[in-house]
Amino acid sequence: MKWTKRTACTSCSDYVSKTTGLSEDEFFTPDYGFVPSITNLEKAANFILKDIQLKKKITIIGDYDADGVTSSAILCRLFRVFGIEVKTILPRRFTDGYGMNIHMVDSVESGLIITVDNGIAAIEPIAKAKAKGLDVIVLDHHPMNEDNKALPCADVIVDPSAIPGDEFSGYCGAGLAYRLAEILIPGGKYQAIKDKILDDLSALAAIGTVADSMDILSDNRRIVKKGLKAMNNGTNISGLSALIDVANVKVITSEKIGFTFGPMINACGRLLDDGPYLAFNLLTSTENYEELIPYAERLVELNNERKELTVIDLEEAERIIEDECLFSDTVLTVCGENFNEGIVGIIASRLVEKYGRPAIVCNKKVITNSDGKEISVYKGSGRSINGINLKSVLEKATDFMLGYGGHAAAAGVSIYADKLCNFKNIVCEQVDQSSVSKVVDELFYDFEVPFDCLEAFIKEQNLYAPYGKGIPMPVVKIADVTLLPRNGFSFACFGANDEHLRLFSKDISMMFFRQAEKYLKAKSAKVDVVGQLSFGEYDKFSLTGIDFKPSETEIKRSSLANSLLAHMKKL
Repeated sequence: MKWTKRTACTSCSDYVSKTTGLSEDEFFTPDYGFVPSITNLEKAANFILKDIQLKKKITIIGDYDADGVTSSAILCRLFRVFGIEVKTILPRRFTDGYGMNIHMVDSVESGLIITVDNGIAAIEPIAKAKAKGLDVIVLDHHPMNEDNKALPCADVIVDPSAIPGDEFSGYCGAGLAYRLAEILIPGGKYQAIKDKILDDLSALAAIGTVADSMDILSDNRRIVKKGLKAMNNGTNISGLSALIDVANVKVITSEKIGFTFGPMINACGRLLDDGPYLAFNLLTSTENYEELIPYAERLVELNNERKELTVIDLEEAERIIEDECLFSDTVLTVCGENFNEGIVGIIASRLVEKYGRPAIVCNKKVITNSDGKEISVYKGSGRSINGINLKSVLEKATDFMLGYGGHAAAAGVSIYADKLCNFKNIVCEQVDQSSVSKVVDELFYDFEVPFDCLEAFIKEQNLYAPYGKGIPMPVVKIADVTLLPRNGFSFACFGANDEHLRLFSKDISMMFFRQAEKYLKAKSAKVDVVGQLSFGEYDKFSLTGIDFKPSETEIKRSSLANSLLAHMKKL
C-alpha cells in the first residue's frame, strides 16, 4: 500500500481548518460561544413543568442502544431533581424491536409519556396514547416516517431532523435530553447545585453522542468536551465511576468512549432481551460505588462475550460467502440461520471493511404477520460505503421485504425468505461494479512526526480535543521505529484468535487491529508506522495503528543483535 501525505499541514490548527472548515478561533469557542436554539424545546420544557405541577405520572420510553440508555438515564436523573421517580420502559431488541409500540402504551394508565431517541415514527402508538388521554412529548433525532411523511400527533415534538430550520440538527437523543435538562433545572440560588448536576448529566450525554456516531461539531463539541472533563474530574454517578474503574481506564477520551464504554453499554442490548436495563440501572442507581462494582463487571463480561460471538459469526459469514460464491456481488447479502441477531450489524461492518462494498447480514426467523399467518423472513442489518446510499438501494427492493428502515450508511431489513434471490438481484443492480471493485492501495497521513517530537506534537494535538466523527484525530507517520523487547518479545498477539498485534519500542506501544498475521510473516525489527497518537496509560505514548511496513533504513546491529533477531524469526 502506498503512503501519501495528505496536505501541506504544518500545525494542528492547519489540520483543523482543512478538515472541518472552522478557523482556529471558531474551534476554541464551544465552551463559551453561542448555544443553538432547538425548535419546540422550550415548549416541551414548559409542558413538562405544567404536568409536574399537576402531579401527573411520567413515563420515559427509550431505546436499547447506548444512546437510548444514556438519554433515558439523563431524564430519569433529571426528574429526581424535582423529587419524581419516573417509570422507564426500554424496548427488547428481540421481542419488541426498535422504539415505542402499542403494548408499551397499554402498560401506561395515565400521565405523560416522553419518548427519547425514538417516537418520530411511532404514528399508531402515539395515536393510541392520545386516544387514552395521555400526554405525549417526542424527543427524537431521527427523520420522520418515510412511508407517509407524517408527524405523530404528540403534544410536543422536538426533533431537529424531522422539523427543519434549526441552526444545528446533529444531536442524538442524549444530547437533546441534556439540552432539556439545561432548561428545566432551576438556577438562581441553586446555580451551584445546577452546575454539579449538569456536569454529571453531560458525562452521560457525551457517551450517548460518541457511541451513536454523531459529528463532534457545533454544540455536540461543547457537550462532549464538558462530559469528558466531568468524567476525568470524578463523576458523582456511582455506577459510571464503577464502570470506569472496572474497565481500568485512567484517562477518558472520546476514543475511549467509542472503543470501551459505548460497546459495553451496547453489548447488553445486543445479547440479552432485557439487557438494556442492566446498563440503565447501573447509570441511575443510588447505591454506593462498592455495591455497583459487580454490575459493572457484568457489563464487561457481556462485552467480552460479544467479542467472542463476533469472531464466531464472522467466520460463519465468510463461510457463506465462499459457499455461495458471493465475491462478485456488488452488495453482499449474507443470510444464515445461526447468526446472533444482536451483532449482525457488527458483522456487516466487518464485511464492508474487508470487501469494500455494502453488506447486509441476516438471520432466518419465523414471525406472525398482520394476517395472523406464520412466514419466514431474513431479519438483519446492513452497512454501506461512502458514495452509496443504502437506503436508496433498499427503496428499489420494497416488493421483496416485509419492512426496512435506516439511512445512507446503515439500515435494518426484513426480507421475505422465499424472495431472497429477487432481493439480491435487485439490490446488486443498483450498485455499479466499478464503484465497489476499487482496491484501496493508497493510505493518506497528515503529519510526519520525528520520534523525539512525539510529546510536543501530542500536546498541540490535545489543544483541539475532543476528536471523533466529523473531526477525526490526525493521522501521523513515524519512520524508523526500532522495536525493543518486553519480557523477551518485541511484539505480542492478542484477541480471541490472536488476530490483533501490539508492537513495542522505547516509551511507546503500538496497536494494530487484525494485522498480526502480516507481522508474523515479516517480523521486522525496525518499522515505519502510520496511525493516531496519544499519551499512553501504561507507556508514555500510544499509537492506534492503521498500517506498518519494514523500515527502509538499514539497522546497524552487533553480532549478538543479529543472533537474537535470527532466534526471534524462528519463533
